[in-house]
Amino acid sequence: MTLQLRGRLEGTRVHKLYRYAVSPEYRYVRRVANEVLAKVPHADFHEVRRKYLVEDPGIEGSLIVHTGTRKYLDAQHWIENAVERAVAVELQRRQPISILDLGCGVPYFLVVARHFGHQGVGLDLNENRMFNDLTKLFAVNRFEHRIVPFEPLPDFRQKFDLITSYMCYFNFYFSEGRARAWRVDEWSYFFEDIRKRLNPGGHLRLELNRGGFYLPPDERGVYLTDETAAGLRAIPGVFVSETRSLIRLVI
Repeated sequence: MTLQLRGRLEGTRVHKLYRYAVSPEYRYVRRVANEVLAKVPHADFHEVRRKYLVEDPGIEGSLIVHTGTRKYLDAQHWIENAVERAVAVELQRRQPISILDLGCGVPYFLVVARHFGHQGVGLDLNENRMFNDLTKLFAVNRFEHRIVPFEPLPDFRQKFDLITSYMCYFNFYFSEGRARAWRVDEWSYFFEDIRKRLNPGGHLRLELNRGGFYLPPDERGVYLTDETAAGLRAIPGVFVSETRSLIRLVI
């Protein structure tokens, strides 16, 4: 990057991305991602790509349109993304722990966690054939379950040191014919259920999605409403980030 161009981009998102791309932190992420990719059975993965990376894969046997999920076939990108998430919770430094990933999708995060020596379990629906095929390919243990308000998670027959959810979307649901986001009561029940599933000193980390256009106006385009964020911050052990995109529960 020339000095003149660098000056024009100083402080912009492009400049920040460039600085990260040439940083030691990204070089580490890239190196670990390549190590993880080297363990993937390439012939089997390319067969899955060939099966789903087509113009019209169809939705027979799937309730989720694959055009919206084919991006997860970019293993390099999503494994790098998973390494960044793993580093954010210092999995590269910790002694082996047990992890539960809610809404694991294509379980790249659990694959990276395993690379660092940790034991992970996923939870998701079985409605997306591509997710099913890749979960099987990566040999990740997954429970099939839909997270709904005021109902407990399944019996995993163990407790966990870390429970995660990335791009969390289970907190949006339909009730009485309309879409809505979880409010404090739904979150409170969920947190109490999570507490029972964490080992002493364990914690929950949720990275949220923004509400979609189908929600009421005050819930669209936000992670949490003002009222919900304030209510969650009043719950002991719960931390909500300033941007409201991250929720943590520590016991």
